[in-house]
Amino acid sequence: MKNVIGAAALAFAFCASVGNAQQLRMEVSAPGSTAFVVGTHLASVLNERHGYQLEVATGFPGVRSITNTASGESDISLYAPALAFFLNNQTAMFKDLANAKELASELRVLFTYE
Repeated sequence: MKNVIGAAALAFAFCASVGNAQQLRMEVSAPGSTAFVVGTHLASVLNERHGYQLEVATGFPGVRSITNTASGESDISLYAPALAFFLNNQTAMFKDLANAKELASELRVLFTYE
């Protein structure tokens, strides 16, 4: 009986912790790309060690990923720093995007690279 109560308590604690996990969505480019490798590793660490459930969606180039994240369609994206510069200054591929500066103000950096 003691083992049954212990197993039930453990199962309840596990279900409660999974139910309270923070759900996040990350968009990265194609499988095999650097963004994919970094994204799946980040998901693994966040899922296993920090109580998040990070879903990694593939097939999103940096330009699409950055605008989706800025508009709230995803939570995390990996993109080149130059894209954030272009979005903030409404230049290059974002020159015709009417709300570019507004979207740029919604971005936050977790980590970056050159």
